[in-house]
Amino acid sequence: MPPAVPDLSEQILQTCLRLSPEAWYPHKKPLSPEIPTEEVDRTLNDLRMLGLIKLTDWKAGVGQGYQITPLGIEIAQNPLFLKRLREESTLALPNSDEPTSDPATNSFEQGEQAREGLYNTRTGPIVLLLLVINIVMYLITFGVGLSKGVPFQKLMLGDGATLHQLGSVSASGIARGEYWRLVSSAFLHLGPFHLIVNMIALFSLRNSESFWGSRRFLLIYLISALCGSCLAVIFDPGTPDRVMNTVGASGALCGIFTAWAVAFYLNRDHYDPDIYQARMTNIVINGVLIFGISFIPGVSLGGHLGGALAGVLLGVLMRAHMLSPASRRSFIGIQIALIPTTAMMLLAGVMESDPRLKPFITAEKRERTAKVQAKLLEVIQPVAQQWQELTGKMPFDPLFPFVKQSPDWPKQQEALRQFEQSIPEKIQQIRSLKLPTEDQPLQDKAIEILSLYKELAKLTADDPDDREATLKARSKLMEATLRFQSR
Repeated sequence: MPPAVPDLSEQILQTCLRLSPEAWYPHKKPLSPEIPTEEVDRTLNDLRMLGLIKLTDWKAGVGQGYQITPLGIEIAQNPLFLKRLREESTLALPNSDEPTSDPATNSFEQGEQAREGLYNTRTGPIVLLLLVINIVMYLITFGVGLSKGVPFQKLMLGDGATLHQLGSVSASGIARGEYWRLVSSAFLHLGPFHLIVNMIALFSLRNSESFWGSRRFLLIYLISALCGSCLAVIFDPGTPDRVMNTVGASGALCGIFTAWAVAFYLNRDHYDPDIYQARMTNIVINGVLIFGISFIPGVSLGGHLGGALAGVLLGVLMRAHMLSPASRRSFIGIQIALIPTTAMMLLAGVMESDPRLKPFITAEKRERTAKVQAKLLEVIQPVAQQWQELTGKMPFDPLFPFVKQSPDWPKQQEALRQFEQSIPEKIQQIRSLKLPTEDQPLQDKAIEILSLYKELAKLTADDPDDREATLKARSKLMEATLRFQSR
């Protein structure tokens, strides 16, 4: 059991009285290493509720300060009042056998961390990094646009083609499987006004990094950006003929804002009531403004809403991660990872089922098929042309199903055999093409076509008058070619 704490309320009052009018900072000058900081924190809260001490301005490096009030001075200087305070004290020691040493579960340290996130306006490394990346990406966007001959005025308002090239998110991009755009779009902006507004918002939220820590803050930014992009595509996909490109850090910023709002509410016991009320009013006002701005034409409601919803969930889970012992943090980490995973699964499901988004899948499949066919035809067409030169007609021409023997048939027969021997190399050439799994049936059909050319060449060279065998081979080749072209 930890040692008893005799008259802790009196010790705190006497310490504050001795330092008055200066504040006492228990984080910097603790009463005693033997007294659990959690016990000190509870006693401070009780004395504050009684009006005997008050909070002072939080200071970086020393933490929250406490100053004795006039009533506290009167109590501390009156032995009768002190005796009554001792007799009526209801402070209890922790239930555990040993005082906690884990800052994540220590009430005093929780309060210090919460107040640091409120008062510390130091700009952390991740905020600086994000500011630099966003500004540099805008300069790159501007430079790429100018190099392509895009007019200056159009670049100032945002050029869709340039933004798409650098990573904007759109339904057509997701249909191609380019899920990286869900995050890359958060580092691109339409124009200087869009960039400046978002960077001012990011800078104003810099104290969030002090509260969450750099790694958690970066995770909140990236996950909120991804979730915002998912809902932006679902809410306003556009059409295959009018693709809607979405860019901007606002989804990520909405997530940072709501995550901080949730954490601020959950840590309300660690703040002065007047300060808490004033800040919460400010949070509500800003939340209403952001919600209203989301309905302005050209602003992505889905992007803002997706980022904000992710931020709410992250605010709860990240705080739980901070306050939990190491043994539970892995489980909470899995729950955090489920947020972006669920968002991407939702987007993938909607892409396949929503009639507004299915045309993007269809258009992408057609476009990809056309590209694959073009690759395969680079091999098939020379073969077909060579066959035509050898025989005088395409093999599936119904008006000329057989080879017309030239006066020098042995020479033509030798050419057909050489043609037959060249086909395996063409087949190997097609096999070497690294195509996606969904395009392998098309690859197999191309190989089938070349194999049938090989079979037809062998039949023709061996016995050009075998009408039945030649008709069968010609029919199979025509069927395979039609299947390939109608894919």
